[in-house]
Order: sequence, then structure tokens, then C-alpha cells
Amino acid sequence: MPYKGPYKKAPVLSPYQQVKRDFAFVMAAETAVGPLVEAIQKIDPQLIKSVVIFDIFQGKGVPEGQKSVSLRVTLVPADRTLSEEEIKTLCDKIIAVANTTGAQLRI
Repeated sequence: MPYKGPYKKAPVLSPYQQVKRDFAFVMAAETAVGPLVEAIQKIDPQLIKSVVIFDIFQGKGVPEGQKSVSLRVTLVPADRTLSEEEIKTLCDKIIAVANTTGAQLRI
């Protein structure tokens, strides 16, 4: 019997290579991570396809009252391959926006 339910539209895939960059930020333990993720996504919604939290850690190596939040940012260009300089510029913007939410790059 053929399927008669609603069909999902096929996603449009970019012919250009996606770029993934991981970041670890330190922030106050009681601070929500959602605003940080949203702020990063707003930098360039056409290029930044996802911001995923893959680790939240408190303990040895992280100051008392702080947490380390690790994020993976996926960039998917629609019209060209990104240069290293473009990727670096966007990474710098991500770090700057994170700073405005109270998060600092973990070194």
C-alpha cells in the first residue's frame, strides 16, 4: 500500500565543504547557556547552520562557581568555499559575542 501521509521537503545541500569549529567557554555556573547559543546563531544565520552544546563541565581545572561549556559551531557556505581568513574572522566574532554574554574563551 503506498504512503499517503505528508511528505517532507528534501533538504537543500550545499556543494561546498562545511566547516566545524569547537569552542570552550567559561561562565558563571548559574548562567543559562541558551542565550550564548542564540547570540552565536544570530551572528550569521545563513552561514551558521548549527550550534551544539556537547559538554558542560564543573570541577578540576574550572574555577569555583564557574562551568566550562563546549560548543560545536557548523558553518555551511551556500555560494563558495570559505577561506581561512573568513573562518578566523567569524571565530573572532563568535568569541566577541560570547564575551558580551559573560562567557570567556577557555584557554
